[in-house]
Amino acid sequence: MKAPTRSRINEHLDAVQSLQQDIFSGTAVEKLFAMAAEYGKMIQTVDLSKRAEYAQELAAVKEELTMLFGPRPGQEPPQLAQFRYGATRWDVAKKHLGFLVYEEKWAPAEDGQSLIKTKVRRDDPKNGSFAGTKLAPLFSLG
Repeated sequence: MKAPTRSRINEHLDAVQSLQQDIFSGTAVEKLFAMAAEYGKMIQTVDLSKRAEYAQELAAVKEELTMLFGPRPGQEPPQLAQFRYGATRWDVAKKHLGFLVYEEKWAPAEDGQSLIKTKVRRDDPKNGSFAGTKLAPLFSLG
């Protein structure tokens, strides 16, 4: 699927905002209009060509949060008891917190020829996947 362009997204958001009326005040629909406005602001700062990378990184963060804290409220409990409660031992919790806060990336070595695997904080201003996002404060835990 081809990534949507910023102008195409703005066309759709303008169409949604044109439907906003006072009759929706205090309803769930009003919240949807607020979400559309928030999305409109956010989309101006995102590189849309990296949507797949963002989705992959967000999935990794969700998985580590589940491993650390257990399933979300209302989510179907896993079949295996070891996955129902999150990390119940301190050493396991520290391991998952490390995976949550840091991501592994390949970076050029000093020789300029080879690549080495490095750990980068997910909120690192230079290389972090979530730098400058609303999730960035989450990664200060580590």
